[in-house]
Amino acid sequence: MVPDVVLTIRDAGRTVYLNAGQCLAVDLEDISTTGFRWTFSTPDDSVLSLEGNEFHGHTGVGGGGVRRLLTRPSIPDGRICVSS
Repeated sequence: MVPDVVLTIRDAGRTVYLNAGQCLAVDLEDISTTGFRWTFSTPDDSVLSLEGNEFHGHTGVGGGGVRRLLTRPSIPDGRICVSS
């Protein structure tokens, strides 16, 4: 899935607007072997839903990479607010 908008930690606090069918990716640094995971949550799954959760990088001990969370709005005009 190719995202229409990509946000990273540098975009914390930024608000973006998506139209129906557009894909949002949130890319966050991740070390897969720590046992900690980035998660996606929303107060209303009928407005915004998680469509993908991928790790790109090294999976060995101490290996780092990027966690990509993919989502799409489920309503005609979705408003996504990313804050730290």
